[in-house]
Amino acid sequence: MTEETKVDEIVQETAPETSEELEETTDDIEPAEEVQFSDEQKSKINEIIKENANNKNQEIVALQDSIKDKEFQIQSLNNLLIQKELLSQNLDITDTQLEFVKQMVQNFSYTNIEEIIKSVKELIGKKLKLLMNKISTLIKQKKILILEIF
Repeated sequence: MTEETKVDEIVQETAPETSEELEETTDDIEPAEEVQFSDEQKSKINEIIKENANNKNQEIVALQDSIKDKEFQIQSLNNLLIQKELLSQNLDITDTQLEFVKQMVQNFSYTNIEEIIKSVKELIGKKLKLLMNKISTLIKQKKILILEIF
């Protein structure tokens, strides 16, 4: 067991858990004698503190990296889900439109969900309108061909 671990255990065992306990413990504290540390002891204490701080910083950086990895994984899964959903709808969506939807999901928050739904509906509406125009044009062309034949 390292000195650092020993100190951490002692602090955890003796630290008051509530503010009331803290007040109770500070009321009965008698003024202590001034404690003197040798330069070697001060150096060792500072070394332990620095090492502990470095370890905590490394843990924080590792957790931040892990969070970034998880966010990337979530975004990738969201993108795959969007693609799967759009493919299952048999929508003929361009890469640009797909990228737009991906960006909307990437910037997702519960406050802008209505905006996302509205934008996706508009996107689908535009595609539907284009499709209806194509169908209308094809029907007109077919009528013209039929009239020409007769």
